[in-house]
Amino acid sequence: MPSPKLQENQQSLFNDSEETGRILITWARVLAYIIGTADQELLLRNKYPAAENRILKAQIKTWLLLSDAVEVTLAEIGRRLGPEALGEVAAVAKPKTILGWYRMS
Repeated sequence: MPSPKLQENQQSLFNDSEETGRILITWARVLAYIIGTADQELLLRNKYPAAENRILKAQIKTWLLLSDAVEVTLAEIGRRLGPEALGEVAAVAKPKTILGWYRMS
């Protein structure tokens, strides 16, 4: 039979493990909250320029003349976004056009 001191140490270790588990769960919840809050802010930061783009696009009645450098910049970003996301945010040209600029550059 284990000594009383050994049993006490084993019980203490078990209690410490429970406490450590509780602390980890608490930290996990705090981290999840912080990440969720940051994600919400990023979504809002992305929605604002998207709304501005829609408003400005509705006011433009003619074609925009873009320089080659601007087309290359938009094409590089558009390529990383992909056609679906690009379709949601592109205002100066259709996604196929922007991706075509990437292939031509």
